[in-house]
Amino acid sequence: MNGDVQVRFCERPGGQFPGPTRLADTVRGAEASANLYSLVETAKANDIEPWAYLHRVFAELPRAETIDDVETLLPNRVKPCNDAVG
Repeated sequence: MNGDVQVRFCERPGGQFPGPTRLADTVRGAEASANLYSLVETAKANDIEPWAYLHRVFAELPRAETIDDVETLLPNRVKPCNDAVG
């Protein structure tokens, strides 16, 4: 990477990109924010409640041992989990 910040835009009402990403002061911080927003927006597009989805990912990701384990946690590969997380 040449030091340029690369940001993946997600669709939002009014076409605005979420504010906190604009405040990232490092390339790694901007990439992390963009990745998180991408997961949230992809979860929404797959009719998955984002909070429940992220809760599941953060609970199961530490046990992932292969790339296939990680890929099963992608929003387009999980069943909708629209129930409340408790």
